[in-house]
Amino acid sequence: MPGIILPISLKDSNRSPVRTGVILTQPKDVKNKYFAELKPLVNILKAQGKIIKDKAEEGGTRAELFREIEKQKHIAERIFDKNSIIIATAFVGDLSAANTEKIESMFKRLFSIPFAELEDAKEINAAKNFAVRANADLISTIPDEYFGDIVEAVQNNFLGIKTNGLTLAGRIQQIGGISKRRAEFIARDQTSKNTAAFTQIRHQFLGIEEYTWHNVGDERVVGRPGGVWPKPTRGHGNHWVREGKKFSFDKPPFDGPPGHAYNCRCRPAPIVNLNEISATYR
Repeated sequence: MPGIILPISLKDSNRSPVRTGVILTQPKDVKNKYFAELKPLVNILKAQGKIIKDKAEEGGTRAELFREIEKQKHIAERIFDKNSIIIATAFVGDLSAANTEKIESMFKRLFSIPFAELEDAKEINAAKNFAVRANADLISTIPDEYFGDIVEAVQNNFLGIKTNGLTLAGRIQQIGGISKRRAEFIARDQTSKNTAAFTQIRHQFLGIEEYTWHNVGDERVVGRPGGVWPKPTRGHGNHWVREGKKFSFDKPPFDGPPGHAYNCRCRPAPIVNLNEISATYR
């Protein structure tokens, strides 16, 4: 089965068959939509936190507060369980479609052709199903973490301990902000990881095996001298020194291709050789 349909004029062309593709950026609109879908769920948690805070300020006992926490947690879990698969399925579908469009656009720009129609590898369906399940599970961790922090805050309140010098009301408000940032991280990290996974599957299906590594060039790139994280870790290599270097998908660095490592924003620029591409010309 051909990987991509290209114009017959390209096959008969005398142009060089080898090109370095454009850097495939992550679709910000998909990431922003994902986060926008998560925000109402986080706002539900904040409203539940206010109920717990109000009960505490009304003089509720420890037992009463913990019963209320358990009640609100069960409500949140039902809401999140109901919505997590729906949100994750829409996100993965949007991300996969955007990835296909970017690869097709790359071919059109690289070879100045009017069309390029990508056929999907059978492996992409398995990757999409895995991504849906993984993202649904991640969404479900948000209330678990939120109410875990609420329990700790209430316990500390009865012990006379102020976390970061905050009252119980202040700490509950702070926990709501942490949950929002957690949702932002999930949207950002999963957009990066799954873009990288879909790109690799589709590139290898087409016959593209090599790419050059590109970071975003700012102070947050791991390994940048004088940056936020100048030293690599066991789970995140030096992405600063990889800039412009050639790698293959079959032999990636220890922390994976661009976009795979924790919070990685790096991207590949594929090396496209028409003589090795699985294509049909028409």
